[in-house]
Amino acid sequence: MLLLISFTTNYGDDNLLQISALPVHDKVGVGLHFAALAALVAMFNWRPVYDIEQQTKQHELSELESEKRLRQLKIETEQLRQENKRLAGLNSRMDALLRNADSSSQLPPATDSN
Repeated sequence: MLLLISFTTNYGDDNLLQISALPVHDKVGVGLHFAALAALVAMFNWRPVYDIEQQTKQHELSELESEKRLRQLKIETEQLRQENKRLAGLNSRMDALLRNADSSSQLPPATDSN
């Protein structure tokens, strides 16, 4: 695009400072040169910025998902602690019942089956 604009316009570097002295088609050429250069610079600069923005968004999403998963795991851990505590209580009650049953039961008399 820059080459096409250069071939169709006819102004020298010394005339750039006196842009009002240039013919209309050369003034348009100067504007087109600046627009093309701006587009070229933007093209080179836009992609890395876009990639960084996408990586930042992805990182934020994964961070939010990690925080959500951490909260869920904390809830599950607390539920498991409560369940373990409940089961430990039931286990100690069963042990007490078994000890009580063992101490109060009488052994049957031994029989000679030979």
